[in-house]
Amino acid sequence: MRTSVLWLNDYLDRPADAAEQAAALTSAGLPLDGDGTADNGEAWQEIETTSNRGDCLCHVGMAREVAAVTGRAVRMPKSALPSTTGDAANSVRVRNHEPALCPRYTARVIRGVKVGPSPEWLQRRLVAIGQIPRNNVVDATNFVLFELGQPTHVFDLATLAGSEIHIRRARDGEAFLPLGADAAEVKLTSGDLVIADRDRPVALAGVKGGALASVTDATTDLVLEAATFDAVSVRTTSRRHGIASDSSYRFERIVHPSEIDAAAERLASLIVEIAGGTLEAGVVADGAPLPAARPITLRPARARQILGFDIPTARMVELLDTLGFAPRVVGSGADERIETTAPARRVDVEREIDLIEEICRLNGLDAVPVADAIAVRVPRRNPIERATRDVKDLLVGMGFVETITHSLVSEKSAEAFLPSGAKALRVDDERAGGEPALRPSVVTSLLRVRRHNEDQGAANLRLFEFASAFHFDRRRGAGWRRRRASSSTAPRSASSACSTSASSRRTGSRSQPQPRSSNCADSSRTTRPRTRRSNFRPSPPPTATSPRSWPTASPTATSRRRFAHSDWRISRRSRLSPRSAASRSATDGRACRCGSSSASPTAR
Repeated sequence: MRTSVLWLNDYLDRPADAAEQAAALTSAGLPLDGDGTADNGEAWQEIETTSNRGDCLCHVGMAREVAAVTGRAVRMPKSALPSTTGDAANSVRVRNHEPALCPRYTARVIRGVKVGPSPEWLQRRLVAIGQIPRNNVVDATNFVLFELGQPTHVFDLATLAGSEIHIRRARDGEAFLPLGADAAEVKLTSGDLVIADRDRPVALAGVKGGALASVTDATTDLVLEAATFDAVSVRTTSRRHGIASDSSYRFERIVHPSEIDAAAERLASLIVEIAGGTLEAGVVADGAPLPAARPITLRPARARQILGFDIPTARMVELLDTLGFAPRVVGSGADERIETTAPARRVDVEREIDLIEEICRLNGLDAVPVADAIAVRVPRRNPIERATRDVKDLLVGMGFVETITHSLVSEKSAEAFLPSGAKALRVDDERAGGEPALRPSVVTSLLRVRRHNEDQGAANLRLFEFASAFHFDRRRGAGWRRRRASSSTAPRSASSACSTSASSRRTGSRSQPQPRSSNCADSSRTTRPRTRRSNFRPSPPPTATSPRSWPTASPTATSRRRFAHSDWRISRRSRLSPRSAASRSATDGRACRCGSSSASPTAR
């Protein structure tokens, strides 16, 4: 959230310079993320906010935090509604067909406005935070957005067919042209919520206004929209069409229905002040009933126990009161408690522990005692973890490089490794592109990495990966996930023939033992691998006739010692003998440590 230092001071009883504002907000959990000077010479600061603090995405919200930390008072902007004439209900009709997705929608009507440039003070406020002034009506909506955090929109009443507003789902294939000089028409789906007149959509609800009902220099009659929309619906629509705005950013973090009226009154009074016109009486609204206030009880004794230090009850009441929780002490002694009512804007505060967190951060995190030493008992690694690490150490010692690949693959790659009677699991996300399937085997990912490295000239490459594989088993009737460990070895050159190699998974044959090459510079230095044990067992290798068989490097290896580089399964009751076929040469069961077996640094 970019804030203007001067603009934020408009809402404090006494001004705070940039350094004091940054220090206060940082101590309240809203750290400074950058600062600078705008084109008009005013200082601005970028304040980092968490996704649950939508109430801080405005200057008044930031001023509340500064006031709570520094002991100042907040001066709320005044909204003096002008005199009204007529009845807004006679000028526009509103019907909310989706109250679950639009909890509350309100419309007001102003007639006789004159669209033109904004006053200098308004333009300075917007330029200070990087906004571009448009005209007095549009700038007023942006000002209210960054002042109170409530997105609003203005329609040209003359362009609304039938003078009707419908909040409904879009029809599949329905066209919509968003605002913007370079905007392109988009095709909507039934999952999109739109604001429409009698004939067509005029806004993408909570995301973007439409060009067909936008305010122009010829506009004289306005419809002021102030509403709130379901956060998930706004986020989904914004991602689906690649359209984002300052409004969608705030709706995605929840705007409470009870906050709408104050922002609408502020916008109406501001437009009449700077653009003229007459406000019609009444508010045309439709939606679900307003949610009830949330009472939350805090036990001071419990708060002191969790915080780990003594803080007076009076101090707790003072801190909560500065945030607008209206605390009230009830009872005494062991039965003492603080009863509060959460402000509508604080949708993140629901339980007692949330109040304790508010007290902690406003009282100062530096007041929390920290012991010089903390006794920590480090638990032993479980058998699966020990086995996994042992196998990784063994593979690395054999010249393999561990990889981390993406779990999404193409459907064609997935089909090659599906068990009988199973099908691939798909991810319903357009961002997956041509790789929407969850891999049923890690091998397909390793083969792609190996192919890429071979294309780059890294032929002598050994890869392995511990990862999950997925498929849908029709017999089980549910998704099935297994932890897999797979490895892949690139073809070896003549100079490195002293080490064995594994072929790709679907060869269906066993590799032949490689004779020791005389070209190996270090052929005289051999060593027998040490015996290592762990709770790990490779899957029983398939027979040579199986289409999914994996090769072993030595025909003399017993089934108990076969080392399949494919589909290892972790078991608590199993053991691994590292004297695998892949770790021995075909002649004397010893592996040559030649430099040619190292992996290429291009592996990723």
